[in-house]
Amino acid sequence: MRTASPLENEPYICRDWARAIVGTPTTAVYRQQGAMAVEFALVLPILLTATYAIIAYSLLFALQQQLTHAATEGARAALRYPASVTRASAAETTARQALGWLSDAQAAVLEVEVEQVTANCPTQAECLRVTLRYPYAANPLVPALMLPYPTTVGSAATVQVDDIVL
Repeated sequence: MRTASPLENEPYICRDWARAIVGTPTTAVYRQQGAMAVEFALVLPILLTATYAIIAYSLLFALQQQLTHAATEGARAALRYPASVTRASAAETTARQALGWLSDAQAAVLEVEVEQVTANCPTQAECLRVTLRYPYAANPLVPALMLPYPTTVGSAATVQVDDIVL
């Protein structure tokens, strides 16, 4: 024996439910049919801008990390050579090689500075600082939209060279 569904006893509920599925002009579903397209058109530019900002800033932070790594590697390379001139050129070469993923145009504007420092250095030791600067405002990794970017991105590493090590 079949039991009656609760909707069979309520003819008005069944009729309104059927009307909503069929989509007659008097239902709210038919009147709201283009609302999702309008909402999508309003939200899509915001989502694309947020996605672009995430990508642009993640590349900026990756560049900062790579500059720090390259400065550290350049300072570490300076430890291997006894002469100051050789140390400076080895540090610069190693720092540039660590940033090999940059294009030739981007690598050309990269500033690498190797200098001998005396501040915070013991009197009997020689300290070298490797400084890298990339002019990000003039040469961004991705085309800049209306997002705030730093003018330069840089990093520095200092190494103490003892004569005993050599």
